[in-house]
Amino acid sequence: MRIKNCRRLNMSLFILPCLVLMTTVALAIPRVEAAPNGFVTPCGTNFCLNGQVFNVAGTNNHYLGFGTRAEVDQVLSDAKAMSVNVVRTIMHSVRGSLDSTQQNQGAVPLKWNWGSTAESSNLGMNGVYILYWDTASNKMAWNDSTENGLGRWDYVIWKAKQLNLKLNIALLDFWQWAGGVQQINSNFKRGSYDAKNAPDRYTFFFQNADTQQFYREWVNHVLNRTNTLTGIKYKDEPTIFAWDLMNEPEMAGSGLGRQWISAMSAYVKTIDPNHMVASGNEGFADGHAGSNPQIEMGISTIDFATWHTYPVYHNLSTNDVVNLINTNCQIGANGKKPVLLQEFGYPSSKSDQSTAYALWLNTIQNNPNCAGWLYWRLVSKQQNGQYPADNGEHLDIYNNNSASAQVFKNAAAKLIARNGSAPATNTPAPVSTTIPTSAPLPTNIPLPSNTPMPTTAAQGAVETFVKAINFNGSVVTIQGNTWLSFSSALGQGLSVSGAATDTKALPPNPATDAATDQMLDTLIYASTDPGTINLTQTIPNGTYHIYLWTMENYAGNQRRWNLTAEGIPMANNLGDLGMNQWKRYGAYTVVVVDGNLNLSLIGVVGRPMLMGMEIYAFK
Repeated sequence: MRIKNCRRLNMSLFILPCLVLMTTVALAIPRVEAAPNGFVTPCGTNFCLNGQVFNVAGTNNHYLGFGTRAEVDQVLSDAKAMSVNVVRTIMHSVRGSLDSTQQNQGAVPLKWNWGSTAESSNLGMNGVYILYWDTASNKMAWNDSTENGLGRWDYVIWKAKQLNLKLNIALLDFWQWAGGVQQINSNFKRGSYDAKNAPDRYTFFFQNADTQQFYREWVNHVLNRTNTLTGIKYKDEPTIFAWDLMNEPEMAGSGLGRQWISAMSAYVKTIDPNHMVASGNEGFADGHAGSNPQIEMGISTIDFATWHTYPVYHNLSTNDVVNLINTNCQIGANGKKPVLLQEFGYPSSKSDQSTAYALWLNTIQNNPNCAGWLYWRLVSKQQNGQYPADNGEHLDIYNNNSASAQVFKNAAAKLIARNGSAPATNTPAPVSTTIPTSAPLPTNIPLPSNTPMPTTAAQGAVETFVKAINFNGSVVTIQGNTWLSFSSALGQGLSVSGAATDTKALPPNPATDAATDQMLDTLIYASTDPGTINLTQTIPNGTYHIYLWTMENYAGNQRRWNLTAEGIPMANNLGDLGMNQWKRYGAYTVVVVDGNLNLSLIGVVGRPMLMGMEIYAFK
């Protein structure tokens, strides 16, 4: 979660296409991992503790590392009172260089307001920082102080241990609101970096050799730290539920995401084989997001997949979230690995907040393939004895017997009541859903480019042509596959709403073969501006790759639309093309479980426009 009020509203939505560059998905065997007593482990689609099921009913809190001890006590005591068993939190904060008494004026300046005197919940750091730029050595350094540095986590871990709570700790944060990776990028670039709009915002940290070496050194330092209050190294502390590589690491595409997550999770495991490792991802892929549960089924050193949802920001209905829950948990069943709803929030400004929360929590409760939930976020009374001012998102939950707080408390008690049972030996996937097989991990995965997508599947993927549709056009044969005419497709299970038809005859850029040119001349477009096109295609249950074709035929770079499939955000700002330019978007991996493939093209600027669609069975 981006933890700074209305700035989140200006963030573009990111992308959830699965696996376009993925070349491996390992077929894991449900098991109870061998680990010392007290450590939570994956076992099939669930977690286990000491060989028995451990369902996660938890929450997030973002200021445990920099709040006062009284505030830490209050948060963790409230968590215990609300019946949760896991608290997720993030290691903050990151500074620039320390060579100036004036904030933001050092040789390597700050890119955020570290000196804020706001309440802890609203990112007042109380003088705390864990990382900074050392101008003497020209590299990142850490502050180990128990007063204002990494050492403050000793108390957080000790307190959680006293209350028998588990901690899911993100080793860094991607977002700039408390420095995070954006301040680190700026440090390595000696301050010459736009933390919000840098063109390499989604690549630099994850590709640069120096930043990758820093990350490994930081991980090694944290995991090998000895807690001054317990005498136990962090890597040996069973109070820690799992390590997230990062909170919401956003990377330019699933290729880079898979490469970085694979490499760094494997590195963590070389130091700490006891704890589970997760990516901390939002559950999107490609664009700026980089990974999702289906990709992470195939990364052997990722123990469970994660996803986050904020339906107001992602333009989803409350029922869409139900579909997301079931789809992601089914991915876990297919891959034999837990999938955890690690962040979710619905604002108190909505009159149905508590009803929506109850709906989602009941869905997880009733789905045996769901591993649990962690809501965003539990906030407690601050040092002044009062609850903090709302930051504008209206997502804070207090231990105050409100309707939503009571929903969470009751749901946590209900889910945790199932803990302690023996794990299932197998969670079968539906026979109609294929499970990808494993293949070697590539060592060099290229970043996505702005050129048209290749017409062949990614290396190692197996695609079987199912059908293709020429919208408002006739039968065509493209690359040996026969495309249905629009009228035939409408008679074979396709339905379309919100669209008008049109025909243009323009030379495509880049030039293409005559059949593709013919297909690109006919189209459907949203009947209102910006409008939404909804497509439904009846199809057997299974896993599919979807490709969409569009060409700009009206005005260059004046059109953008978002794509959802089965209610899941797939892609953002598609269709932003120059005049006569065309693009084949995909592959988007969609799991169909109800006999209908449902797509929505949601206008952002201008009207969505679609020339063709291909559907391939995928395994």
